[in-house]
Amino acid sequence: MGMERITDRELLRRYSLEDSDDAFADLVSRHLNWVYSAALRQVHGDSAAASDVTQRVFCDLAAKAQQLHDHTSLTSWLHTSTRFVAAHHLRSERRRREREEEYQIMNLVPNSPDPDPQWEELRPVLDQSISQLQE
Repeated sequence: MGMERITDRELLRRYSLEDSDDAFADLVSRHLNWVYSAALRQVHGDSAAASDVTQRVFCDLAAKAQQLHDHTSLTSWLHTSTRFVAAHHLRSERRRREREEEYQIMNLVPNSPDPDPQWEELRPVLDQSISQLQE
């Protein structure tokens, strides 16, 4: 007589109600490759980003296990969570790149190689003239 495979639902229940690290480890090993593959597709082949997304998905699973142990399909929850976390990651990365580009542009302006020679002569005179103006 063979041993029956414990369902995802039962493993999640054991983890959430009995604080069973072994049950959670079994869930992770059961779904790790699948979640990573889905994440890798979602982040356009960036393996480091896929690893980050995968880790976040399983952290979310651990945090929400109590609410999820009655969920009908853990696989569908993992897929939805992977899509959500990957989209969030891509948005965050896009925003970070945009901020970096803005920062680089802002730093290029003061470092322009050839300041206008007329401006160099006019700058001290302008400040002196403004300081002599009446309110």
